[in-house]
Amino acid sequence: MDRFRSRMETIPEFPELPNLALQMTENWKPIPDWEPDWKAKLKPGPAPQSKSPVEVCVHGLTAKFFLDLPDDRIIPSYYLKKAERTVIVQRTPWCFRNADDARDVDINKWSPGDIRFRSVFVTLRKLPEFGSLYDEDEDEDEGYGTMDAAGSKPKLKFDEMVKLQGQVVYALLQAILEAFRISRETDDSDSYFFFRTRLLNCQLEYWTGYSERYKDGPLTAGLVGLDHHPDKKVCPTVLPVSASLENISLRSALEDKLKLMLGQLLLNISRLRPHGDQIPDQEVYLIGIHGSRLHILRAIFLGQKTSHLWSGRHNRSSSDADVIDPNPTTAYDRFYTGKNLERLRQQVEWLSAKNLDSDPNPRNLRVLGSREFDLWRKQDFRAAVQMIVALFIYMMSGQARCGVLQKAFKNYPIDEESDDELEANDARKRVAIEEEELGKREKELEETERKKREEEQNKARIKGKMRSSINDRIREFKGWRKPWEDFAWQDEGKDSSLEDDDDLKTMDPGHCLSK
Repeated sequence: MDRFRSRMETIPEFPELPNLALQMTENWKPIPDWEPDWKAKLKPGPAPQSKSPVEVCVHGLTAKFFLDLPDDRIIPSYYLKKAERTVIVQRTPWCFRNADDARDVDINKWSPGDIRFRSVFVTLRKLPEFGSLYDEDEDEDEGYGTMDAAGSKPKLKFDEMVKLQGQVVYALLQAILEAFRISRETDDSDSYFFFRTRLLNCQLEYWTGYSERYKDGPLTAGLVGLDHHPDKKVCPTVLPVSASLENISLRSALEDKLKLMLGQLLLNISRLRPHGDQIPDQEVYLIGIHGSRLHILRAIFLGQKTSHLWSGRHNRSSSDADVIDPNPTTAYDRFYTGKNLERLRQQVEWLSAKNLDSDPNPRNLRVLGSREFDLWRKQDFRAAVQMIVALFIYMMSGQARCGVLQKAFKNYPIDEESDDELEANDARKRVAIEEEELGKREKELEETERKKREEEQNKARIKGKMRSSINDRIREFKGWRKPWEDFAWQDEGKDSSLEDDDDLKTMDPGHCLSK
């Protein structure tokens, strides 16, 4: 055994198995004759270049954040395409009908017939103008608020800013969920799972190793939980929401977001209840907001690393095997169907994202970040809505490696096979129908408002005429003497003179003597 000891010591700690699917995709080359002609026209444009990774350390864990990545690096492209065909993504909000920037529109004149996303911009208007979080200086960090004269941090500013940003995300997610109404059915036709957004500030506990528990993370600005109808049970969290202050540094903000993602990882694993050395692969999403700019983070926690981190060893279980069964389910079902090819493509995407983390050190992590979406701008707002809708579809499909969802959907598998062309045509038809109904409703509301204004104007005109006529009548009485009043005064004067003469006659003694 001694002669084999040197060779055994050279075996790496985490041996990597050859991945045939990745080798096939890496060695594949397009045909130079026809591929550039049609594929170049379909490409939307060059993907944004990612920045250099930002390293963040939390209690011995080191995470590299890769920011400004393309959308399909955050969410699988299949679900991005499905989200693009939804009505809520294709329909333009009222504030962007005639403007590319919602700040150029008077929000107070929002159409009462189409109030979708109105609360988002009403709340967003209360926030000050923040700069880009990805461009924040590393040296300037005011933490959770500026210091006052006594040296203590004013809590009012932190609470106010975080709550306002949380209300913006809450209004956005609530509007999407109300319009999209995504759910997952169970065996009973009357029961189903659905997402519920909650404006809740809480602190998540997270682990960084065996008996290394911490609860020093920031408060969440909101949560998205998995609810069930009609049972009113505990709503487990599947997606935390993070908000940051204006002058916080990028490194400090990412450190807070990493703590929240580690807390969500603990929630996912606690739902699965696996053995300490057989923790499966998990992925955690987080929605962050910095002023009016929204971003989405995705962290892939390999079960191999998490098991070594929490228990010191890893034993590969059957759930860790990401293998597609190539055998047909029926005699007439072949592997080259659209359903199987789509699953293979999704599997390749997952393996490519998973194998990006080639560092064998279990205390080194990788987090992928999307670009920042400015909610005031039309194109960014549409892209943000598409990303959130795609994220909800991906999580509700059961394909996401989220322990809370895996535990809930374990007994209720679904078949996602559908005709994409028919789905796209149906979406376009629904958009056209909704826009037509919306136009009719707005015309009816405008007609009702016009009639109401005309009635009010007529009432005001009639009231003005009545006032003018009354004033004219009162004015006519001024300086006008009635003849009967003069006659009454004359009679009164004459009667008084006669009475005086009678009195004089009675008092005259000569008169009495003569008689």
